[in-house]
Amino acid sequence: FESGCTVSPVLRYKHSAEYVTNAFTEHSNIDFTHLAEATRILDLVNEKWGTSAAYLTALYGDGRCSNDELRQRIQNYLQDANVADHVEIKASDSNLAVANVFKPGPDHQYIINITAGDVAEGMVQGIVDHEIGTHLLRMMNEEHQVWHRRRPQHELKNHVATEEGLATLNSLLSMDVKLLWSPAVRYYACCKGHEMSFHELFHDLHKYIQDPERRFRLCVRVKRGMIDTGEHGAFEIDQSYFKGAVEILEHIDDIDFPMLYCGQLAASDLDKIRYIARKQVVRLPHFINTEQKLKDYKKHLKVIAEANGVAPSSTFLCKKPNPKSYREFTQLRKVAHKVIGGVRYVASMPSSNNTTGVNTSTATPAPPAPSAASTANAAEVQPNRTKPATAPVAEAPSRPSRPAPKVVRVPTATTSRQPPQLPSSQPIVAKETPKRAVCWDRLRALSEPRGAQ
Repeated sequence: FESGCTVSPVLRYKHSAEYVTNAFTEHSNIDFTHLAEATRILDLVNEKWGTSAAYLTALYGDGRCSNDELRQRIQNYLQDANVADHVEIKASDSNLAVANVFKPGPDHQYIINITAGDVAEGMVQGIVDHEIGTHLLRMMNEEHQVWHRRRPQHELKNHVATEEGLATLNSLLSMDVKLLWSPAVRYYACCKGHEMSFHELFHDLHKYIQDPERRFRLCVRVKRGMIDTGEHGAFEIDQSYFKGAVEILEHIDDIDFPMLYCGQLAASDLDKIRYIARKQVVRLPHFINTEQKLKDYKKHLKVIAEANGVAPSSTFLCKKPNPKSYREFTQLRKVAHKVIGGVRYVASMPSSNNTTGVNTSTATPAPPAPSAASTANAAEVQPNRTKPATAPVAEAPSRPSRPAPKVVRVPTATTSRQPPQLPSSQPIVAKETPKRAVCWDRLRALSEPRGAQ
């Protein structure tokens, strides 16, 4: 500021320069897909309100909320969600955001960091719906799922875009203005920061953000991870808010929102967890915890989409559930648990009349055919059930005794447990039973994710 904003600052970090540089390199892949949409929304705000300050006043109002009031509102929201015992609230002056939630370790409580100053009164409900109604509940639900800390084994994608996009849309539930100005200006700043230095970006953003302090903080968010901010480059995380929100608005009817709250999931991964998610332990926010509220929530999203000019996409983000496939999947899974085990050994004998693979040399002979007299007696029908029991009945002929089955005994050289050894003319053939083979083929076909329809 002393140089008239012509010199880019040098940023210092608590971590080593090597650690910071590697982290920035990993997260500096800037996306330009939605730049035109973000610019259109920013220009629309300028046309309607003139300045960003006038827009924010229309969005949040003139009232202010103190730090103590903000803390109490957050505590009440936690109690209504029945999660107050798992969360600790802390105030900090060093946050770039008004609030954030994180968990230091597996054995620690969740921590919500809030700003030490006051905030706009109209912003408070959006903050709690963003941080608690989205981030906190999805983090807590994640810990109860089978993919928790095992995401690579389930091939789950990066969830940050869906996470921040969903939180951004939820923060607009209580707002009268439905424009995505804040995520759009962050997306725009990342795109421009990729091609500009810090002080060049600071001057370029003046047409959308007139307040120099707010503009400076946004430039710091874009350039964080860099030491010399005079170089070109940007941190990609701030693009997630707008990119994720647009993706959700394009597929409102294609997303199962209660399923999306089963954990920290990307919207495109719902097919992978549909049959393994533990839905009975999922905590849902107050705005989708009933069927009617879920319908109203989708209507709210469609209003946001219309206000921002986002049209439904013609492609499928995730496949809708198929009840028939689900029933078939559960039935086959039960059968699989019954037949799972070692491969059955079936002795087969080369024969022109035997194609089943079963050894017919030791098969039991069929019983002899009954005589003509027994057949006649079996076919005789009594017309009257009151007929005296003393009626003469012919004795059935005695059945000839069965010959003893032939048993092939082959001495074994060892005492270890092995399949029975038969002569070389009767080799042992290892076969999977047809029931088991069909079962696993169907399971594999149903469980594999399908492409876009």
